[in-house]
Amino acid sequence: AVVVSRGGRLADELAQKGGELIQMDTIGAKDPVTMLRNAFALSKIIKDRRVDLVHARSRAPGWSALMAAALVLAVGFVVVQVATGESVVATE
Repeated sequence: AVVVSRGGRLADELAQKGGELIQMDTIGAKDPVTMLRNAFALSKIIKDRRVDLVHARSRAPGWSALMAAALVLAVGFVVVQVATGESVVATE
């Protein structure tokens, strides 16, 4: 698995299980210009690593991930937004 995030407590566990963490400090940014930059960076990661499915867990990264998936065209996209105990799942 390839995980793009700001890092965190599960980074070591991901590495132990053979996953790859790509740290992107701006991934949660809500500024539209930064989100667009993130989308282009994510699309490069998707192409370079031949990612088949993109999953996003919250809104700002979700928009960047959706744009990145659209730029690549041949990638599935899933976002799960959890708010006040409810889950909403959308697929493209």
